[in-house]
Amino acid sequence: MMVDVVTSSDRPLKISALATTVGVPRNTAYELVATLVDGDVLTLSEGGLVSAGPRLLQWGGAYARTVDVVTAGREVARSVAHATDATVHIGRLEGSDIIYLVKEDFGQHIRMGSAVGRRMPAYATGLGKAILGSLPEAELDAYLASTPLVALTPGTLATPEALRADLRTVAEQGVAYDREESSPDVCCVASAVRDDTGRVVAGLSVSTLATRMTPETQSRLADAAREGATALSALLGYAGRL
Repeated sequence: MMVDVVTSSDRPLKISALATTVGVPRNTAYELVATLVDGDVLTLSEGGLVSAGPRLLQWGGAYARTVDVVTAGREVARSVAHATDATVHIGRLEGSDIIYLVKEDFGQHIRMGSAVGRRMPAYATGLGKAILGSLPEAELDAYLASTPLVALTPGTLATPEALRADLRTVAEQGVAYDREESSPDVCCVASAVRDDTGRVVAGLSVSTLATRMTPETQSRLADAAREGATALSALLGYAGRL
């Protein structure tokens, strides 16, 4: 409980404040803090302020190494699919393609070319663009230099100029849109997933029929994609903000 209070605070705390929040006498709070400081779980400054210690980072890294994207992603994808009545995918970038790792349907059944293990060109998918939009400029240059942009549908962004412009928007908004770019009649919204180091390791997308993608639905699915990616990133040990 005391560790939870310290780690959820955006600034170091006085022991007296900790005692009040946790609901223990000050003497008990001092003893608990001293024990946790000895174990490097918490740190105590010369000014008497308590903050998180290095042991928590070690524990977090150890936890993150035991959790993989697929295992953690299934439950997150299931929850997002249930909340949105849509199809949720989780995938990662391999070479120039996205490979689908998780697929969850709820309610609707969209005829899509996706399946767990299948690959799709990253530039033509929401998942792929969510990841590409997070790449450093040099890595994106290398991707474009090695990847022929072939139109899969009339909506595919099949020129470097069009794709770069779209990816700049993805980087600014933290969400990518696939407007019938990979499959006719299907739209999706996606957001990037980060691991404990902050590195983008996957993407999470929410897909629905183009006929259902009203402005209101697009906004709702964008929120769901961000929240799902944030939840999965947290499970992988990421403590920052997407």
